[in-house]
Amino acid sequence: MTTTKTLASALFASIACNACANGTLISGMPENRENIMRHSVGATWHVDGKLNLRGGIAYEYAPMPDTFRTPRIPDGNRTWLAFGGQYRLSRQGSADVGYAHLFFSDPKLDMTGGGTTLGGRYSSAADILGAQYTHTFWAAFTGMIEAVI
Repeated sequence: MTTTKTLASALFASIACNACANGTLISGMPENRENIMRHSVGATWHVDGKLNLRGGIAYEYAPMPDTFRTPRIPDGNRTWLAFGGQYRLSRQGSADVGYAHLFFSDPKLDMTGGGTTLGGRYSSAADILGAQYTHTFWAAFTGMIEAVI
């Protein structure tokens, strides 16, 4: 399976710092984020009736152009490498586990303002681990109806 998605960045348009007492804006900084594209490819291997294994890779562009990058959020392009699986414990229940490692390009920072210059490179990586248990009540209910019929 391959996908290409456009991810909207409008939900994170700016960082605002408001006074606690009256809510007056003390400081604000626009983030100048752009909508981005993410390209991915993945596969699922149905080992047997109980076990499914999954893997995939994705490339995602940074939503912030180099000219607007700040030390608050040193974001860069990233490559996702992910794998996981699902084990069906019963007709109604299954357990899923997944892991993803994100490799970030090393974004550079070249920021000038207020008479100062800040420059450098960031090196980042991220690891994401997830697990869940799913219980389907409908499968149990339909099984009872089939038994009655």
